[in-house]
Amino acid sequence: MLRVYYLKFSDYKSVPEQMLWSKVSEEARREIEHIKSESVRRLKCLGKIMAKALIESLWQICTNDYDCMIAENGKPYIQAAVPIFYNLSHSGDYVVCALSDREVGIDVQKMGVDKFQLAKRFFHPNEINNLAHCNPADRVDLFYSYWTAKESFLKYTGTGLSGY
Repeated sequence: MLRVYYLKFSDYKSVPEQMLWSKVSEEARREIEHIKSESVRRLKCLGKIMAKALIESLWQICTNDYDCMIAENGKPYIQAAVPIFYNLSHSGDYVVCALSDREVGIDVQKMGVDKFQLAKRFFHPNEINNLAHCNPADRVDLFYSYWTAKESFLKYTGTGLSGY
């Protein structure tokens, strides 16, 4: 089972930050509170709240009945009657959460300018060739399709860019 959910950040801008803090664990607060950008803090906080609410709702378990664990590769999972794997990503106005009974990775990116030079550093030669020869109007879409697929895979494996 794989389920993907999202929140639109702008829908929660009026929620006081203190109210968000009250919904996350001490450990999550320590992980997030040092972030200087209020919007990034709020995005991360919303992601944690969303994951917790979904886990409790979908698996019918409460906070006291499971432990949030971090695997050797740094990936979070829930140790309950059955293992629950989840992954979070945020960018722009969105926070996404993937939940599964198996390892999972997800990425979301706010699309921006053409990043062909970045592609030359991280992409396979065939992907670079595809970008170089595609319609310029489609290049940004293709770049972000490749980028989010790669990020999702790296988050799935837990290796990150340092693993490649």
